[in-house]
Amino acid sequence: MRELPSPSPNLDTQREENMTTPNAMPKKLNPIHQQILGDLIKTKPVSWTHKSLDPESPDPKKPNVIKTKVVGIELANGLARNVSEENVDRLAKRWVA
Repeated sequence: MRELPSPSPNLDTQREENMTTPNAMPKKLNPIHQQILGDLIKTKPVSWTHKSLDPESPDPKKPNVIKTKVVGIELANGLARNVSEENVDRLAKRWVA
């Protein structure tokens, strides 16, 4: 049978140093703030068709149309486009941390 190591004499002081105080405990996140931050950073996939005229089409009166499909990601909420990333970071630091 193996002998267990004896406990350190500083064990109690180590616990006290690592214990969190009520001031150091994290705040609960307000559900309204959580919803606002979520809507400000939510993205969705989008695609659209970009049309341009072919400059080398044989008939100038009826030019060929070149269709190009563009795929990207944009913010899901339209009003979120008016808020800069810096301001979203500020809100997140203020409300979450």
